[in-house]
Amino acid sequence: GGVTIANGTSIKIINCVIRASSNGIGFWRTVGGDSEIYGNIIYDNGWVGPDRRHGHGLYTQNASGDYKRIIDNLFIDNYARAVQAYGSSKTKVEKYIFEGNYFSSSDHVTNVLFGGTSPECGNRDARFSDNLHYQATLRVGYNCGAEDVTIKDTTFLRGGWQPHPDSRNVTNQYDPNRANLVLIQPTKNAEEIPSDLSKFLKTGDRFRIQAAEDFFGPAVVEGEYAGGEFQVPVGGKEASAFVIMRTPGG
Repeated sequence: GGVTIANGTSIKIINCVIRASSNGIGFWRTVGGDSEIYGNIIYDNGWVGPDRRHGHGLYTQNASGDYKRIIDNLFIDNYARAVQAYGSSKTKVEKYIFEGNYFSSSDHVTNVLFGGTSPECGNRDARFSDNLHYQATLRVGYNCGAEDVTIKDTTFLRGGWQPHPDSRNVTNQYDPNRANLVLIQPTKNAEEIPSDLSKFLKTGDRFRIQAAEDFFGPAVVEGEYAGGEFQVPVGGKEASAFVIMRTPGG
C-alpha cells in the first residue's frame, strides 16, 4: 500500500497525498502512544478484482490500549471503503477518534466500517464527530454489535438523508496556513458556489485554492482575498473537495 505503519509509538502521518496505490494507509494493531493520521488527502487507492473491489483508504486495527486519532482527512473515491476498522479473532478494533473527516464515494457503498467478526475483537470505544459523509454510509458493528460508540455533529448527504447545500472550512492543526474546504450542491447546475472564507482568511491575505484530487496541479484560483463570500469554481460537480493555502506574510 501507500503507507504501512506496522509498529511503533507516537507515529504521525500529516498533510500527505496518498493515491493510486493498492491500499492508502495501513495503521495496525500494535501502533500505540500519541499516534494519528491528520490532514491527508487519500484517494483513488485499490483495484477491481474478479470477485469484488479491493483496497481501502485506511485499513486499521487497534489492540495497543491507546487511542488512534483520524483527524481532518479527505477520503475520496477509494475502490473498496474509505475506512475499514475491522477486528477478528486475532486482533481488536477499539479506541478510535474520527473527527473532522470528509468521506466520499461514487458507488454508494458502506464506506466507513467500524466492527468485527465477534465480541472478542472489541468493537468498542469509538468517537465519530464533525464528519461529512457524501454518498458514504457509516456502519457500526459487523457480524456482531458494537458498544460505547458515539456519533455526533455528523452530516450524511445522499446516504439516506436529503441533500442540502453545505460548506466546510477546517483549520489545519499543524499548518496555520492550510485549511480544507468541501462544497456540496444538491443539483449539478452551478459552475461556481459562493463560500464565506472569512473563517480562515483575512482581507488582504494572498491565497490559492488547490483541488484535492489534483493537489500538485495548477491552482483552481489564486489571488488576494477581498473579504466576504468568494465564488469557488466547481464545474457543475455536486461534491468538490479543495485545500486552501495562505501565503505567509502575504
